[in-house]
Amino acid sequence: MAILQGAEGKLRRFFDEAAAYARSHAQEIPKRSDDTWRVERENGDRRLNLKHGQSPEYLLFLGNNYSDLQRFASFAQLQDLILSNSKLSAAFIGATGSGDVMWYAMFRCLLPVLAGLLKATDAGGQWDALVTERLKLLDDFLEKDTYTVQLYAPLLNFRSEVSDIEIADGIRLREISDSQLEAYINTIISFMGQSLVHQLLTLTFQLELLVEIQRLSPYLPPSESGFQASCRKLLQAFRMIRSGAIDIAFVGGDSSGPLDLGSTWMVAPRFNVSGDVYEFAVTDVPVIAELLQKGEILGSDNRFGLAMRRFMGSYEKPLNGDRLIDYWIALESLMAPDTSMELVYRLSLRTTCFIAKARERKRIFEKVKKSYNARSAFVHGSPKKVDEEIVSFTEECLRKVLLRCLALGKTPTQTVLDSLVLKDVGP
Repeated sequence: MAILQGAEGKLRRFFDEAAAYARSHAQEIPKRSDDTWRVERENGDRRLNLKHGQSPEYLLFLGNNYSDLQRFASFAQLQDLILSNSKLSAAFIGATGSGDVMWYAMFRCLLPVLAGLLKATDAGGQWDALVTERLKLLDDFLEKDTYTVQLYAPLLNFRSEVSDIEIADGIRLREISDSQLEAYINTIISFMGQSLVHQLLTLTFQLELLVEIQRLSPYLPPSESGFQASCRKLLQAFRMIRSGAIDIAFVGGDSSGPLDLGSTWMVAPRFNVSGDVYEFAVTDVPVIAELLQKGEILGSDNRFGLAMRRFMGSYEKPLNGDRLIDYWIALESLMAPDTSMELVYRLSLRTTCFIAKARERKRIFEKVKKSYNARSAFVHGSPKKVDEEIVSFTEECLRKVLLRCLALGKTPTQTVLDSLVLKDVGP
């Protein structure tokens, strides 16, 4: 062992003595409700089953009775070793570099490991073998200045023909295992109740990223805002490729590792999109990479930014007039840089010439104009609903306009748009 070399025997004696103490005070150990949702399979389909139970709160008991543990001979021997060994002290404190060494050692590492050992033996594990295994894992943990955090973003309304593939910069698309889904469900229920349980059951794929972070202490993983921003950009790319109400259900991270020394964080889930399931294909990967690269070029363009915000925000609204309004605000931003114009005719014509080939333009023009008229009627209160086919068509037009802007690397000027109309130049 690299870090715990020379300390293994003292750690074993402390664990043995503390475990014997806990067993002798079994009646005093508080119990907590251990009701958990289990993800099970029935004919290959997932279903949920609620299991009731109770489990001992070993860590709470050990912490509350820390003064008793300090009286053990094994504790005194272990304390002398840790405080006299600068390498061992530094490993327990981590990158903080200061603080009560024994507090960090006991409450951040050793007591959680001991609580895990007690739970594992309750489940039928062999004590000596478990101690050997956990000491090796603890040594590996302490030896590094960093530790691994798994970041994840489950996707709503999503299907894929592949179960594991890298999408961009280390972010992988992976199928969510039953055990992962089970953990998500029980974590969310713990702070939001059971109202979302069956919606969570529909989650099948997620974006994942493994990162190494500085080990300030075992309980302090940051919520990686960089991952959230990357997922947002990927979501834009997904939506640009094709229709389908794909969204990110939530973003979270887990740094617990095999010793459960870290923690889990999660942004509250949301299920606000409406529409069809998104169908992902392997051939989308190079397209996504290209869109991400081109999106950076247009990142500071205000017109493109407004259009993209409206496009992305539209997914939270029903496939009706409110979406149509968003789409036309976006199209006007991109297709009408000049505001003094005969709006319906010229905007429809510009949009058509920007996205359609010559042989398709008459048909597309009539549909675009019909869409704008539907938008105008809805804004003025009649009708109350808009034909979903019109909304879907307009969404596809906007998608093509956004993609064309990305291909050009800029939003079109009034001169460029008018030249397409006057010279009948195809896209």
